[in-house]
Amino acid sequence: MAGRFVRYVYRVGGQFFNPLRWPGVPRELAQYFADYREFRRQWRDAGAQGRVEFEPIFFNRALNSPFDSHYTYQAAWATRLIAGRAPKSHVDVSSSVPFIAQLVGVVPVTMFEFRKPDIELPNLTLREATVVDLPLADQSLDSLSCMHVIEHVGLGRYGDPLDPAGMDRALRELCRVVAPGGVLYLSVPVGRERIAFNAHRISDAEGVVRKVADHGLSLRTFAYVDDRGRFHDPARPEEARGLDYGCGCFLFERPAQ
Repeated sequence: MAGRFVRYVYRVGGQFFNPLRWPGVPRELAQYFADYREFRRQWRDAGAQGRVEFEPIFFNRALNSPFDSHYTYQAAWATRLIAGRAPKSHVDVSSSVPFIAQLVGVVPVTMFEFRKPDIELPNLTLREATVVDLPLADQSLDSLSCMHVIEHVGLGRYGDPLDPAGMDRALRELCRVVAPGGVLYLSVPVGRERIAFNAHRISDAEGVVRKVADHGLSLRTFAYVDDRGRFHDPARPEEARGLDYGCGCFLFERPAQ
């Protein structure tokens, strides 16, 4: 009971943590209680039965269905390309759970994750592993994705060991397991190259292409989300040079033997 109360207080009170919202608090409270009284009146007049509890959600009246442009566009991009290629199965390493839940609707997926999510879906197999040490043979996968993941490796944000070379190690490991004729769907933040410790790394898009080429894979197609949240597909890596924090979506392929 105490835990439920604490969660309730956090859900409601957390809406007021942002100081930019404070000037609108009196208006939001007044509107909420006015709506509550009117709803209760209509509820009684209709002879409805049941309990009406307080569960206020504020600051949503003017929202235009917000979404995370990086994760939304990259998921749509990767799902479209994977479905079009129609592999018999697909392997993912640590991408977002909503993306995987969407992807299993079109192809069986094995997901490797540092800490497995508590989710059960048809066509989904979960296995524990890290992106720097995959329990897979060299050049064994036909279809592999790793979306918005490797920029975090080695920064300790998720409890992983600190490693300044973590992103490069992860990239090398991903490339290692791609088979001849196989593909890697990869996304990372792109733009002004830097480490924003311990949130993530931002990479030069052309530099990512060069690093992957060193491991034997070539770029097939590229798309990106710009600093305004606009999606550009198709595009060229050099178009992302002037970004501050964009999202580069890369499709790499290992040449068939």
